[in-house]
Amino acid sequence: MIEVIEHMVLGKVIAQVRPLDPKSQRAQHLDTRLDAMLGEADRNRVGLAVPSECRDRSEFAESFKVSIAGNVQQMTELDVDDLVAAVRHRPDASRLQTLREGRIEMFADTDGAERLSRKVPADHWLTAEVSDDVVHYFYWQGRWYEIGANYLTAIEKRIAELLAQPVSVVLPPWTKGDGHDEGWYNEQIAEQDCYVLLDKDTVRTKRLCGGGLELGDVLGPNGQFICVKKADKTAALNHLFAQGRVAIETLRYDREARAKYLDKLDRLAPGHALDPALSSLTIVYAIMLKDGVPLTSESLFAFAKVSLLHAATALQGMGVRVEIAAISRIHSTGSAGGCANKPAADQVG
Repeated sequence: MIEVIEHMVLGKVIAQVRPLDPKSQRAQHLDTRLDAMLGEADRNRVGLAVPSECRDRSEFAESFKVSIAGNVQQMTELDVDDLVAAVRHRPDASRLQTLREGRIEMFADTDGAERLSRKVPADHWLTAEVSDDVVHYFYWQGRWYEIGANYLTAIEKRIAELLAQPVSVVLPPWTKGDGHDEGWYNEQIAEQDCYVLLDKDTVRTKRLCGGGLELGDVLGPNGQFICVKKADKTAALNHLFAQGRVAIETLRYDREARAKYLDKLDRLAPGHALDPALSSLTIVYAIMLKDGVPLTSESLFAFAKVSLLHAATALQGMGVRVEIAAISRIHSTGSAGGCANKPAADQVG
């Protein structure tokens, strides 16, 4: 969240953000409220947040070692539910402190041998929102911040601008049915003329710590990188936004990854429309919310808005066009536009 605030201030958007003294009465009162939230079933105001020191390498993480209250687990995926479940049944006034004493490490392998981060306090992976009349507070990396009305207005304005951007790709309906998972849906997009399937087709380089990076789910008819996610909670969207940002940064700044990727497309999809100079890129975040509800500023999760703004600010700073597309259960999204170069092969993979 702090990185978003900095970018927004640099972009001449005035925001009111004030860190609270952890020893102040207000901060301790908020600690008590968050402790209570961790014991409740409703966790809409609590989300997963990747700490700043882990963000650059989080997309390469294959596992996490979570050590909380004496319980140590090696997980291939980390979710806010894991953190809440570890402390939910503990006594009042002890849940948040237990997370502060817990530790989480990232690893580049599933066995926990290739460490990507230090042991970071578990509560630094947690973000929460508390409202008190017109004042909003965010818990971020172990500290409370008071958010003024101007900041909230700025967020809503930026989100509205992103959602209003025209979408340059066609997305078929994501119908219900057995086996209609994300992989199936990516194939449905790629069946259209001039679309290329990228799902699970990773690029591996030394810079990626031995792991592979998926640069997108589908390549659009004019070289758009389409990243797809079906989400019913914030964590899935945080991952989507971070994945897209890291993919574009890798193509821009990792020569080995760029060369391997372009060579792969040339072999498997001759005539693809991706500009080899990568001078004018478009990324499309294609999102299906729970039950296919319309994608609006109101329906987008609060923490996901901040994550989206962080990714969009970074991408736009690199000259990348960012489009947000809502996936429907019943109709397509966007317009086909032109097919710059029709691939000879239908799919990559």
